[in-house]
Amino acid sequence: MQFKGGGPAAQSLIAGDTQVMFATAPTVMGFIRGGRMRALAVTTRLASPAIPGIPGAEEAGLPGYDSNYSFGLYVPAGTPQAAIQRLHEAAVKALAKPEVREKLAIQGMDPTPSATPEAFDAENRAEAPTWERVVRESGARVE
Repeated sequence: MQFKGGGPAAQSLIAGDTQVMFATAPTVMGFIRGGRMRALAVTTRLASPAIPGIPGAEEAGLPGYDSNYSFGLYVPAGTPQAAIQRLHEAAVKALAKPEVREKLAIQGMDPTPSATPEAFDAENRAEAPTWERVVRESGARVE
């Protein structure tokens, strides 16, 4: 089935209309903690310290599977580098606060920022060929 977001997909899973789903941790952690869903694995190769008790893909029997979803801050092209650097520094400072880290961990997220804005850009660019291959091999088309 195709859904317009994680919420409707989660509702379908809980209702028993769908048997399995892939989701971001914030979409399902409340259901998992509340006993309404059972997590089979995280999609990264190894388990995440942010989600104790849920195996990584390798441990769950999917060797070679490693998919990570990240959140980031984006700005319009042409934004001055000094502004980008200030935003990065503010984000790093916020993510270092124990109360912020705790709230993100509750949602199943590992609050680890990229070392620099340039490193974040490089991480995104490094993932692009993998996603291009996945889309090509899946036969997916834009409609």
